[in-house]
Amino acid sequence: MRDAVRTPRRLNFQQLQLVSITLSTVIAGPQLVAALGSTSIGLIGDAVFTVIYILFSLLVFLTTRAARHSCALVFPYGTGKLEAIASSILAVSFTLSGLGIASASLYRVLEPSQPESVAAPLVITTILLAQSAALYALSAPLAKEPSGVVKAWRRAQLIDVCGLGLTIVLVSAAAFDPRFAIGDPIAGCVIASAMLYTAYQTFRNAFWELADRALEEKVQLLILRGLADSFDAFDDILDIRTRRSGGVPIIEIALGFAMNREWRTVVARCEQVRRSVVASVEGAEVLVLPATPALMASQAPAGAAA
Repeated sequence: MRDAVRTPRRLNFQQLQLVSITLSTVIAGPQLVAALGSTSIGLIGDAVFTVIYILFSLLVFLTTRAARHSCALVFPYGTGKLEAIASSILAVSFTLSGLGIASASLYRVLEPSQPESVAAPLVITTILLAQSAALYALSAPLAKEPSGVVKAWRRAQLIDVCGLGLTIVLVSAAAFDPRFAIGDPIAGCVIASAMLYTAYQTFRNAFWELADRALEEKVQLLILRGLADSFDAFDDILDIRTRRSGGVPIIEIALGFAMNREWRTVVARCEQVRRSVVASVEGAEVLVLPATPALMASQAPAGAAA
């Protein structure tokens, strides 16, 4: 009997976050102490970015976990808004810290000075760079997921990798040669820009949850494309309800069928439509139900048909 070939299991989003939080926490303490012991505004900015990013990852991890494992009787509408609220709070933290680092960096640009005691923080920052690059590479299979928080997390990882790499180059050059001393405040400006950009992207992804909008327009168009691919499988579209919970699109579709269709055929057609929509909106939870126009009219709010 031939042995089954086992494919390696990839890390899911929560596992990647847990690894990132653990490793970053181990590195963040020495990095912050070493950076504060130096005179480099760029390295200090990097250390502050790391601390805030750990808090961001921790809150998103806890709220995402709550959203995916909540009790339906206690949270009948999910806990996705907790994730959006946490992301918004951290976006404010990124914004305030980014403005503070930017102000100090711009002041240093006017009177650049050669940074001192940068050897230890540069070594720690290099280790952090390798960690962030590895986690970003491991999260590549998650790039196609529609979850806004996954995209924000991967984007922040990429920004962190680019910012850390540029900071190491600029601060090293400034510490090596006084003529390149302006590289240190420039690195601070880069880190501040990364903080502000991350804050903008994070809040933009959280806005849809906080504004009670079902799904972004581009995702709605993908749903319609999935329905169009199976337009001959049903007779009418009676209702489409969408929302996002814990970063996962939830799609409920009610389709109308002619009275002379057999129930077995109706069930098969609903499954066909469900697979078509799932193929268009990867990672979504899709429910397709058959319903008659009379049933949908009876469930409509009073006065809706007026």
